[in-house]
Amino acid sequence: MSAAFVFIILLPLLDGTIEKFGGIFCIAVIFLLPRIFGIGFQGGSKPYSFLLIFVAGTLCCKYNFFQKLHEYRRKKLKFICLSALLCAGFFLYHKIDLKIFWEFRYALVPFLLILFCVEYLFRITPVSLFLQYLGKHSMNIWLVHTFVRDSLGKYVFALKKFWLIPVAVLVISLGISYCLDFLKEDYRISETDTAVKEKGDGTLCGTGMIFREDRNRIQSGQ
Repeated sequence: MSAAFVFIILLPLLDGTIEKFGGIFCIAVIFLLPRIFGIGFQGGSKPYSFLLIFVAGTLCCKYNFFQKLHEYRRKKLKFICLSALLCAGFFLYHKIDLKIFWEFRYALVPFLLILFCVEYLFRITPVSLFLQYLGKHSMNIWLVHTFVRDSLGKYVFALKKFWLIPVAVLVISLGISYCLDFLKEDYRISETDTAVKEKGDGTLCGTGMIFREDRNRIQSGQ
């Protein structure tokens, strides 16, 4: 969660820098600074390792890159290029030295995978519907998944199949999300009831407040 909080804090500064100097400048600075100062690879759990992909995502959102990619008319060329780049990325994934070019594993390949999925996989109707369903709980899942991973790690990581680990974290986080939504809804109803009483023994109807005397007048046909 620490990396997420760092990025949230950095987002306004990053947005202002992009507005003033452009996205290419930001990417170049993030790439060159650790090499100029001899910092080197920070490790897979450090925020800086994921900063470049975070900037790439910010730029895609800011300039509507996914939509522009989808509207690109040369469909076959787009598919061939994305497929070839992604295959090359997977082939070289463990061959590129992290100490020299860690951005390859932590930014470039993930970005290519995201592009391919957004353009092709996520547009398949069942996949799209499932993602829309998850999207309703995405904030809660994001908030609790590290808690699930850290608190239930000895059970989650005990699973023999590696692919079951993220699935288990997702399922547990989704279950917690349902509980959180239930509590929030219950609190919202309780808060509404309190507000109604404070307003003078009224009741909510539609989008407005109709007090008891107005409601009785409506029911009597006056």
